[in-house]
Amino acid sequence: MTYRYGPLHSPYDFRLLHVSPGVGDQPVHCRLAHDTLGGQTKYHALSYTWGSLEETSTVTVNGCLYNVTANLLSALSNLRHPKKESAFWVDRICIDQSNDDERSQQVAQMRDVYEKAENVDIWLGSHT
Repeated sequence: MTYRYGPLHSPYDFRLLHVSPGVGDQPVHCRLAHDTLGGQTKYHALSYTWGSLEETSTVTVNGCLYNVTANLLSALSNLRHPKKESAFWVDRICIDQSNDDERSQQVAQMRDVYEKAENVDIWLGSHT
């Protein structure tokens, strides 16, 4: 079963990806939840390079499989907290990329998303 997005209800709504604790190569399990921009939830905004679009993998989002690039999987695997849930804003997952209206509205507020983040993580790729 693949993940299906629910609609955002106000211009200040956005989604946060809550990543379950884990380390290394353990599977990445997440839940995607609506939140309010400027609300109380502390989150990290993730800026990353997509990497090769041919190298893909999956994470679990709300119990459903979700395709991501290998580089995004690497970022989430390495940046998640080992013992507690971590909240991230990740454009690829937090914005419904198939919904043009939502994508336009969410892209217009990306500056605010990054400014209100507790931290901005930049992921260029795994070191080799």
